[in-house]
Amino acid sequence: MNFLLFIVLLIPSFSYAAGFDDNTSDTTLADSYFQQGDSCRIEERFDDALNRYFEAAALYDKNDMKGKAAVVYNRIGKVYRLTGNYEKALESDIKSLQLVDNLPSSKNKALYLNNIGIDQYRLHNFDKALEFLNESLQMRKAINDRVGIADAANNIGMVYDDKGESEKALDYYTKALDYYKEINDLDGMAAAYNNIAGIYFQKQELDKVLEYALKSLDIRKKLKNKRNIAFNMINIGSVFNELGKTDSAISYINQGIELAKEVGTLPQVRYGYKTLS
Repeated sequence: MNFLLFIVLLIPSFSYAAGFDDNTSDTTLADSYFQQGDSCRIEERFDDALNRYFEAAALYDKNDMKGKAAVVYNRIGKVYRLTGNYEKALESDIKSLQLVDNLPSSKNKALYLNNIGIDQYRLHNFDKALEFLNESLQMRKAINDRVGIADAANNIGMVYDDKGESEKALDYYTKALDYYKEINDLDGMAAAYNNIAGIYFQKQELDKVLEYALKSLDIRKKLKNKRNIAFNMINIGSVFNELGKTDSAISYINQGIELAKEVGTLPQVRYGYKTLS
């Protein structure tokens, strides 16, 4: 069972050249390019985002502003991950890590280690992924970064999950859930419940799948994220079908399809109809 997050934010467009002249400093220009890159990324204009980020990175590199340059390369890696280019993402994230290697900010370094781990995971280099993710986890524990600890634990669980080591995956997902509960991170809790449900689905312990999937759905209804609610409802419908509760299955799947139509997520609509059939 797969559990996906779908996020779409809209920001008004802007003119890149507005407000600048020949006297504008490199730092001001770089900061502006960085902000423009963020806006383009959120709008899912990924080519424009990369162009703006590379403009910013060149200016930060020129002025030896390593901390800021590292943040930009981190964003570049994020764009490459969003577009599925994990090799390019890995290159950018390694640059980020190299730039901060001798700087005191452990929190940023832990983030870059985590991102490299995710890139290696996406490239199916699972042992490498665990190496970087575990280093990130230890660093986050050292600085008591509770959100980072939870995220790292969840990511390690994902790697073990794909390696087929379901017990280790379940252990890390449960640890992540405990941390998310501590800091009252509802979105993180919903994701962890989903991941735990996925493990029990592999084990065909359907009552437990339903228990955790319904907990996830309850949180996501509170967060009012229709994309996630739709996906949860279709998954829950498929579990009810496995349990022989056809009426409940049809009800959940149909509700999921209607929500997916509302927000225009066609892959979910297709998945819903396939499950309904």
